[in-house]
Amino acid sequence: MITAAVDQDRTTKTKLPALSEVTVSIRSETRLIATVRRTAGGVSVSGDGGPSLTCAKMTGGAATCRTGDGAVVAEMKVDDPSASDRVLRLLAAGGALRWKIHVQPDKLVLSDKEDGGDAWTITRKPASRARVIDAKGKSVGGLKPGPSRSTVTVETVDNHKYFTVEGAPGSIIGALLLIPPLAQADRLLLMAALFAHGI
Repeated sequence: MITAAVDQDRTTKTKLPALSEVTVSIRSETRLIATVRRTAGGVSVSGDGGPSLTCAKMTGGAATCRTGDGAVVAEMKVDDPSASDRVLRLLAAGGALRWKIHVQPDKLVLSDKEDGGDAWTITRKPASRARVIDAKGKSVGGLKPGPSRSTVTVETVDNHKYFTVEGAPGSIIGALLLIPPLAQADRLLLMAALFAHGI
């Protein structure tokens, strides 16, 4: 079981519902994949595989991620957390880049290289929609409105329903499920960070 938490940056304007607590469930057709919870105290993510991890808020737009015994395993850094155009970096404990996300008003660009090479793109669309483009420029799927107002489906390009995200139709964190190069621990940590910043 992986557990990750990032305290919400209170200076960031969120696009998610202004509720004291929001719970998002991500399911495949057969099981629960991850749960994301935003409370007044922060954001937590739990899911399958790997050790338990916790990321606590630090100053300057950074959070340190630790295992249950306190060992540092990763760090999150955000350039200017209040800006609409910002960069989020997931770093290994030694400081090496694991993933970089360039957050822009209309898209997210994800790369495991500092220069942004081999990047995946998540393009935001109106009405809880998004499109995921792989590093070769090919569309692999995206997000579409689900059967209820609080549900978004994650679908492959051939319209195969891959996952269901319930509880926050304004968030595009479910699109990370369509990016196979992301390790499960990194995916959950990035979900927590994006959710904490209202993305």
